[in-house]
Amino acid sequence: MKKFLLSLATLMVAVAAVAAPTADEVSALSLRIDKVDGATVRVKNTDGLNAVLYEDGSIILYNFEGNSPLRVYINEDGTVYAPAQAIMGYDEDTYETIYYLTVPAASKDKTPMEAYNDRITGTYENGKITLDAWNAIKTNSSFSENQGTLYNNDVTTMVVAPNATVTASYWVDDYDWDTWDFLGWTKGEMTTSDKNAYAEQDGKYITVYNYDDVNGAVKFEMGRGNSLTADPDFITFKRISSSGNQTDYTLKAIPAELTEEEVTPLDEPVGGEVVDEYHISFGNCGQFSESGSYNGSLLSFITITLDKALDLSVTGINSVESDKQVAGVKYVNLMGVESATPFQGVNIVVTTFTDGTSKAVKQLVK
Repeated sequence: MKKFLLSLATLMVAVAAVAAPTADEVSALSLRIDKVDGATVRVKNTDGLNAVLYEDGSIILYNFEGNSPLRVYINEDGTVYAPAQAIMGYDEDTYETIYYLTVPAASKDKTPMEAYNDRITGTYENGKITLDAWNAIKTNSSFSENQGTLYNNDVTTMVVAPNATVTASYWVDDYDWDTWDFLGWTKGEMTTSDKNAYAEQDGKYITVYNYDDVNGAVKFEMGRGNSLTADPDFITFKRISSSGNQTDYTLKAIPAELTEEEVTPLDEPVGGEVVDEYHISFGNCGQFSESGSYNGSLLSFITITLDKALDLSVTGINSVESDKQVAGVKYVNLMGVESATPFQGVNIVVTTFTDGTSKAVKQLVK
């Protein structure tokens, strides 16, 4: 009986073990997503983060916070821990060096010496590192004082490999540079970014991170008839300064034609479309603060191509499009030029149906 129980225990441990990531899998982890208060997010630019696997099995996330790295360890059961680590920043007003110690959120009120042996915990699953709530204690050069925290709110962090490609066109404002007179808005060229976004599906909800030029995020609800509706309360971007001040931005719809220099968002949610199981599209939107100022650029059209197929069975989307009748098809190249026939190279194929809906997919013509 003892042998049986011992064998069963050994089997359970074996089943619970998680395969250690390879060097290639680790190097693909180039996108950091911070969450605060659940839906609130901040996405770190992919240009800086660099993950490297070391011989001892640890992973160093270089440029995790500013220029400072964070070392994490993955256990056989998929749990993760990161020992307290010193990071450095600078005061934006005085340009003096600021010292911090990364700690779990529960330890943020301790002195750095008391918190030094505490570990940030987390998990590694499906190629994604998740760190539980953490913060950083601001301190002096001797790490003897607790002078507050780096962030006003505790942060949970995901480090992932991008799994989506973004093709987008932005509204471009034109000026007479001699007189600075505003000349109007035009829809800019279609541009394709290379695997810089991360998308995840939770039932009928799709969340996409880092879809635009200011590392924003959007949460859509899939509906019948291929529809997508953005969650108007989902904070797409939280700008946090080194002094702790923050500005929340949310994705808001803008008019399909822009006539005024100051763009006023519409009082309606951003809409989009599930083109097929690998593509979603939306447009005419931007990130706005409560005061009405917008952050970054304004999108006129965007298509997100996913590496992994969506599960469309949750809303019955699959059965809808087959009943539609096509009214017309046009092709748009990366310069924004439209044609009734395909261009050589990358095309955005826009299909319009007789019920007034449309869909857009990216197509390569050789």
